Amino acid sequence: MRDSHFTPIDSSMNNTLVRKAAAILGLTLAIAPFLTQLSASAQTAQYAPFKDAEGNVYLAPGSANAEVAVTFGSVEKQKDVKADACGTVHLTPSTAIPLSTAFKVDGVTVNPATLSSDILPKCVNGSLEQPRATNFKTADGKIHIVGKTAGSYYKLAYNAAVIRKVKSNACGIARMGSSASTPLLATTVFTVNGIDYTYGQLSTKTPWRCSNGVTYQPYGGS
Repeated sequence: MRDSHFTPIDSSMNNTLVRKAAAILGLTLAIAPFLTQLSASAQTAQYAPFKDAEGNVYLAPGSANAEVAVTFGSVEKQKDVKADACGTVHLTPSTAIPLSTAFKVDGVTVNPATLSSDILPKCVNGSLEQPRATNFKTADGKIHIVGKTAGSYYKLAYNAAVIRKVKSNACGIARMGSSASTPLLATTVFTVNGIDYTYGQLSTKTPWRCSNGVTYQPYGGS
């Protein structure tokens, strides 16, 4: 039978007593390093990219369960391109195929910055009405490679950015580890929201803890 002189202790009171007891005994609770709670808005403003002791990078997009696009420099990609009936390869720069820096067609380097501007002659019976001795570009931004074999395919090798997408957790924090295609080296430069970061220059901190959508900042953390 319950003694009427004793009042049951609810869970919140119990947690308070446990914390007080731990403090008196000099013990550390599992949650002790993460008692400072931050709002989502404060987190977004203060949570600059950093790495943990294991080398993982932490990002805060500000939205829960959202994708964060991280851009890594550029790598060489290849695409098959075909010469027309006059042996001219027509290239159209785009976001996916920028062609803003030097690239190669059939192993020959083409620098778009040094190409002359001209008009594109009509292709008549396998020949350009007005012959072109060198590669050129037109006012619409297209690049034209001349002197190839009509109907043949060639390798276009160009540099393009590598975009990696990482997903945030319920607190809006995204964790990114090193991978084979995007290794995190001291000299690795990546871009998030238009801002460049060098991996080797990131500070090392204890990651924030996310519990039921609530972010907890380590004592003394920032």
